[in-house]
Amino acid sequence: FVVSMFNRGITKNVIIGMFFGMVGGLIIMNVFNNGFKSIISTDNIYFLICAITWGIMTISINYGQKIINPYMFICSCYLITTIISIPFADFKEIIYSDFDFRFYINFFLVSIGAMSFGTSIYIYSTPILGPSKASVFIFSVPFLAMITANIILNEIISINIIIGGMLSLIAIYIVNKK
Repeated sequence: FVVSMFNRGITKNVIIGMFFGMVGGLIIMNVFNNGFKSIISTDNIYFLICAITWGIMTISINYGQKIINPYMFICSCYLITTIISIPFADFKEIIYSDFDFRFYINFFLVSIGAMSFGTSIYIYSTPILGPSKASVFIFSVPFLAMITANIILNEIISINIIIGGMLSLIAIYIVNKK
């Protein structure tokens, strides 16, 4: 919703879609059973911070690429992120000999395939789609993460995750339909 306000293009579909997405997110976080106080619990605060950060980054991406070439912008984003992340990594504690070839292949696929390729497409497409339509895809992240966790880790998917996830996917459809 905040992204839509900055975009100055609030349509009926955006308002309805954002409503569905927010309700879906609240259902996934189980707020209606645990109370609204649970939004700031340690279980949900990370989700909330990520959603706010996603909106801010989408606006920054949209306006930044109007000034800077998209490819330079993407490279700058990765460079700045790397520089900010270095102090948080303790390279002395990592025992590189404990990692096998399978680890390095998976690490490469996730970092190059998922992060670099996926994030670059998102950054590149944000000015094309507009911040409202691009940022709404955050609604799918918790649901898809839980489905993936179920497939890989046998994580239990509760009914609130299914209902909230479906509402989130409906929100994406409503905001992006013509």
